[in-house]
Amino acid sequence: MTSLVLSWKHPSGNLKAYEVQIVEIQADIQTTSETVTITKLDPGTTYTVKVAAVADDDTKGAYTITFQPTKKAPSNWCWSRRKPFCCLQPNVKCRSEDNSCFCDSVCPKYSNCCTDYKQHCLDKQY
Repeated sequence: MTSLVLSWKHPSGNLKAYEVQIVEIQADIQTTSETVTITKLDPGTTYTVKVAAVADDDTKGAYTITFQPTKKAPSNWCWSRRKPFCCLQPNVKCRSEDNSCFCDSVCPKYSNCCTDYKQHCLDKQY
């Protein structure tokens, strides 16, 4: 499961509330805040979120976004690093997020490559 934080700027004019709708899970949120957190989203599922600003006279202005959450790479993978994910030259700083393994060109020689090194780094230029 994952979550999404949405933020937006207050529109001009008098505002009564915001209506946030997540179409796929049939969720409706009413708020006066310019930020909302949507939780318990499934990675790989595409979601459509509609945000409507409701004015004092009940007129609405709406925006729609579509997104697909993904899982975060495990901390012992090369893809957990900030780009570049892999290093073409020997580099002691080219490690996974948890510093348990390497993603540089010499890790195969020392048998200390991250689990996803062959899949994401070998013969690739990032």
